[in-house]
Amino acid sequence: MKRMMQDNSVTIVGQTLLSGSALSFQDSQTRVSGPRWLNCVGVMLLWLSCLTLPTRAAVLAEDNPILVPPWLEDSLVYRNSFDNEKVAPNTNIENIQLVDGSTTEQSPLGLFGKGLALSGDKSFKLRSPVFSPHKPFTLSFWWALKEDAKIDTGFNLFGLTGNGYIGHFVRGKGEWCALQRPTGVCQVYYFKGIPNQNLLYDGDLASSLNLKANVWHHTAAVFRAGSTIEIYTDGKKATETHAEGRLFRPEDNLQQFECGPFGSGGYLDELTVFDRALSADVIGRYYSVISQMRALT
Repeated sequence: MKRMMQDNSVTIVGQTLLSGSALSFQDSQTRVSGPRWLNCVGVMLLWLSCLTLPTRAAVLAEDNPILVPPWLEDSLVYRNSFDNEKVAPNTNIENIQLVDGSTTEQSPLGLFGKGLALSGDKSFKLRSPVFSPHKPFTLSFWWALKEDAKIDTGFNLFGLTGNGYIGHFVRGKGEWCALQRPTGVCQVYYFKGIPNQNLLYDGDLASSLNLKANVWHHTAAVFRAGSTIEIYTDGKKATETHAEGRLFRPEDNLQQFECGPFGSGGYLDELTVFDRALSADVIGRYYSVISQMRALT
């Protein structure tokens, strides 16, 4: 696709670089340059110009095209912006089910509009065969803490459970824990034939990540090749691990997804599931464009 629109400040053409006085974004489609407000318009025109491409248009008709880039639409199977009544999903191609007992408490403090409140021991839970890591898929979501992190802060970003457990969480200093500060943890546990893994990374997470209250961060978990798990934070790979002994199988029955609890409280927004393993480049581009759009609002 090639689309061109010119005036004294904005140019959109094929093969791209999106740049300007307050904005820098690169994808494979377009170049936009100009003042801050025109850059925002340029981003929106870029995405909207691609909506005529053959995609799952009938299912996505009610979706917000701005927060689902065109280059990801064909692999999108679930999206929840938590703006709808009873936090009903915007897109749910695979009929992913909300689990009884899951929180549906909305918060006015979302990434753009509303979000989901994760208060106390509350968590958001979904169930579907889509979450089985024996085949490729990607989880993507945004989160923020309700209070500034302390040395004993801990919160669960996601867990997949069935006949085994895959989880990504943050743990801080505690009475029964040797950790001294909030640390990133990725675990693969309780699978028959797969040795347990307790992967610690970034032993002082608060020094490399802004863990102040109401600061939004993006997490992506990519499952590929039946054994590989990649964790991305704010567009960059944070850690990677591999199942040993054997590959993940359908019989592992990992079907339940859970985000939370967040201890002293937090927020969840823009939860999406893609039925393919997204590349590092795609995740980085997605994080960049959403962050820049948020900065312009």
